[in-house]
Amino acid sequence: HRKETMNDKDSLWRCECPRPVVGTQSKQLSIANNPPPDEIIITLKRFAWGTSSASKLKHAIQFPLTGLDMSKYMTEWVDPCDTMYDLWAVVQHHSTTVRGGHYTTLAKDADREQWRHYNDPTVTPFDPPHSPCKHKAAFVLLLPLSHL
Repeated sequence: HRKETMNDKDSLWRCECPRPVVGTQSKQLSIANNPPPDEIIITLKRFAWGTSSASKLKHAIQFPLTGLDMSKYMTEWVDPCDTMYDLWAVVQHHSTTVRGGHYTTLAKDADREQWRHYNDPTVTPFDPPHSPCKHKAAFVLLLPLSHL
């Protein structure tokens, strides 16, 4: 459901594999909407790659807990009521560098209407701040359609 547009030299990424690969990532996004997708997964750019070094971006990312309107990213006009997404989970990367770190997840237990923090074998209740939410460790956002 995704189409990449407007790539430039500032959006380069580099693979640290035995045979390095250089690619690009999108700065803008459009979504084919026949119909709009039931879920959207957003991977946030949290690493800056230079020609000889890499660094972790540490600024906080702000996003709503409910009512993320994706209608402006649809390839065709869609009623905004049909393209509202609510946050279901946030994958977090905890580290100061790109070479390592620890991943945890904040996810909403829909049956109990409660958020939980998953950290390896430990699962604890989590009270998210009021929307919009700000996280320095947010790496991936998982959002189902609001009406699902």
